[in-house]
Amino acid sequence: MAVCSVKKLMSVSVFDRLVPNLVAMILFCTFILPWVGTGPLWNQVVKHNSDVCKNTWWRNLLFIHNYFGAEHMVSVTAKLL
Repeated sequence: MAVCSVKKLMSVSVFDRLVPNLVAMILFCTFILPWVGTGPLWNQVVKHNSDVCKNTWWRNLLFIHNYFGAEHMVSVTAKLL
């Protein structure tokens, strides 16, 4: 019984550490990153990722984003795979 409670405590702590960082990254990529830089391809890449993030942020918070394909992921590197 003690082992079960330790595993449950560890899984809760993982989500407690992961979710706030994920929320901060989603907010940064959605609202701040499009205004940070410039360049010839900046709007094509970053603006597109920002729009995808605005539409699919809930998938990332529920950790189900991998089931929808790479074209709907926020990360640029996911599109290169």
